Amino acid sequence: MPMAALLKSKLEFTRHITNLLITAFPEDQRLHQPYDGANHLLWQVGHLGVSAQGLAGMIDPSHPKPDPSLDKLFGVKSAPMADASAYPDYAEVHTYFDQAMADLIALIADKDDAWFEQKVGEEQAMFGPTFAGVVMTVCWHEGLHAGQITTLRKSLGLDLVLA
Repeated sequence: MPMAALLKSKLEFTRHITNLLITAFPEDQRLHQPYDGANHLLWQVGHLGVSAQGLAGMIDPSHPKPDPSLDKLFGVKSAPMADASAYPDYAEVHTYFDQAMADLIALIADKDDAWFEQKVGEEQAMFGPTFAGVVMTVCWHEGLHAGQITTLRKSLGLDLVLA
């Protein structure tokens, strides 16, 4: 199987699981934090969107970088806040998240195996030594946050989504 097809299928699978967890999350609990500083759902959805868009920019430097206001709210150095008024509307954040991943998938869809095997620059190297490694890190990163969302669901006593 070509690397583009394999990685696309992994990104889509990861997104499917995350969307199951998000869709089944109660609207009135999207800022739930089981302890002070915990990543709530709204922050995680925005964070995953900013991360996907940022990594897309690492893969293709002509791809737009995350908006600075979104990066400030959801980027690596941000922290979740309990105040809903500090954030854009959840639907807007969720749409951004979906679009960022769709853009990333589109960026890799036509790449050949040789492209994926290329060494990445210094900025990207922490995510993997090759472009394939960078894309695999996107799957890992989203899976990590899907686990946190699962923990949020458990702290609220919600039913399991993947049982």
